[in-house]
Amino acid sequence: MNSSFIPLGDRVCVVRDVAEDEITTTGILVPGKYKDRPQMGTVIAVGEEVKTLKAGDRVLLQNFVGIGVSVNGQDMSIMHVEEVVGKFSHE
Repeated sequence: MNSSFIPLGDRVCVVRDVAEDEITTTGILVPGKYKDRPQMGTVIAVGEEVKTLKAGDRVLLQNFVGIGVSVNGQDMSIMHVEEVVGKFSHE
């Protein structure tokens, strides 16, 4: 059975951008998983009360918000729409 996740109410599901590995000026490799969570992501689903965002929108998020879950092998954050700072225009 193939199922998808639909958030309820004013919640949105966002796939956060992946933090890139970084090599410092002294040559030390800092894996992305040890850096702060990325503040940008892509909306993949919205609840029925959300009117300002839709799936596919690129958004800027507050730090340390959302509940991290894995659905069908995809890591995502579920949060209230108020925790999204803004969206990027497609101009």
